Amino acid sequence: MRAPLHYLERTMHIRILTSIAGTSFAWHPGQIVDVPERLARALADGRRAELVRPERPRRAARGDDDAGGRQSDAGANASDAGGA
Repeated sequence: MRAPLHYLERTMHIRILTSIAGTSFAWHPGQIVDVPERLARALADGRRAELVRPERPRRAARGDDDAGGRQSDAGANASDAGGA
């Protein structure tokens, strides 16, 4: 038995801008839903919905990692111990 084609279709996330309802669903403004790509592009007209781009993980800026903080703390403790 073959899977129906809609299970193989790519999906996209959209943010609902105005209420949309059918016989088996109801979406309210602000809700983010995952729908087939063709439906997402049809609804994302700026009045009914807008496309939501997936967020990419952000990389830490240089100097913001924990290793730098631990090194500076260790240096402060060593200078305190040496002066006493």
